Amino acid sequence: WHWGWCDVGLGILNNIAWGPPGGGPIVTKPANEHFIDIADSVDVQVSWNKPSTMATRATKAGAAYAEMLGKPFWVLAYTNPSDDDCRFTFFPTVGGCPSGDLTMLGLWEAFDQMVDGAFVADPVPAARGGIHYFRGVYSTGLLGWPKLIGPTVIPFLCADYSPLTPSPP
Repeated sequence: WHWGWCDVGLGILNNIAWGPPGGGPIVTKPANEHFIDIADSVDVQVSWNKPSTMATRATKAGAAYAEMLGKPFWVLAYTNPSDDDCRFTFFPTVGGCPSGDLTMLGLWEAFDQMVDGAFVADPVPAARGGIHYFRGVYSTGLLGWPKLIGPTVIPFLCADYSPLTPSPP
């Protein structure tokens, strides 16, 4: 999420000069904008489970620029265990975590809040939520992460999930 920055905290952009292969004008702008220019869509691994931080990182990664170009912009949340910091992921942590709801419902709510602005100063309305699943917890049956059957959630749990979750046929 910070490719376009030399120092995010100080607000120093990583401006680079680059032109399209085969010629064309050389343009100087943040690196992430060049990446967005050449890609069909963008995914940003925001590495956090708090919606406001997810939205801030998506914004810094160029969500508005991608939206202006009409390119899909995916915000990916981790579902794998983390030994470094429980705030990086939605994987359940033994003893709890001071940030985020580390359940499937918590993940969907974080995406909803990031997009619709609930509890988020700078929402990212064009963002689409996605799961970065590397040894993840999705559909494992661990606490807060029900096993999924086919394209639907186990029926007795459906009322507990946001509209982003597929509904039963």
